[in-house]
Amino acid sequence: MGKRIDADPKATAGKKTKSGISQIQFSGFFSKLKNLFKGGVSKYAIILILLVSSLVALSYFLKGNVAISSVEVQGVFFTPVADVIEASGIFAGIPADSVHALRAMENVEKLPYVSRAELLLSTFGSATIKVKERRPAAILVQGDALAMVDLHGIKMKLPAGYMPDVPLLYGFNVHPLADTLKSEAFGQIADFLTELNKSPLGSVTISELGWHAEDGVFALSREQAVRLVFGKEDYTDRIRKWEAFYQQIIPAKGIREFTRIDLRFHNQIVTR
Repeated sequence: MGKRIDADPKATAGKKTKSGISQIQFSGFFSKLKNLFKGGVSKYAIILILLVSSLVALSYFLKGNVAISSVEVQGVFFTPVADVIEASGIFAGIPADSVHALRAMENVEKLPYVSRAELLLSTFGSATIKVKERRPAAILVQGDALAMVDLHGIKMKLPAGYMPDVPLLYGFNVHPLADTLKSEAFGQIADFLTELNKSPLGSVTISELGWHAEDGVFALSREQAVRLVFGKEDYTDRIRKWEAFYQQIIPAKGIREFTRIDLRFHNQIVTR
């Protein structure tokens, strides 16, 4: 009589409350909360926890009840803003929870000048589409036809009245624009342009590029159109040779003394 009988833990371990939380889990929560107060948690920390919880709850509520209030497009130069919005299918007034972000950005990335697109949606319905456009690396020239091309061989229409400060590139088809340049020759040109972009002096002294089966990559200097032969490899080293030649030899002899400068050979530059 008076003997205490402890509850069997196994008998209560799986028992659920109406909320679906086991009695042990429920009591454990309050036990941890009690320990927090014993540990001296400040009222400011409690307020912060409540505030964050309220904001999370509010965001879930708004997500299903907010319409797109505005659409902003950032990062475009060649692409009209209206084309980006049209491709995305995101317009002011549509429900925010109806927006399929991945599909919308995939559609934007199909636009001719667009390389990548990202969508940011605020809790209160404003949409921002961040666009990264393709960077022209050269201007393809084929007769009277012109087109921009990036380092990946993607061709783009040259906007009327616009001419980027990049080399002219000969020897490749301009049309059709939908075709990507994938040849080994263009791959060599792209490698050369990648290294040329790292050289401020090289970039301002070279105006035109081409490909030759034997010479490989060749260029014309801005002054006097001297033919510069860079070959098929070691472009970093050969561009440095051109920089040294331009800074040391040309000031002494004058660029008119040269018609061809071959930079392919080890530790020497052949001229004529």
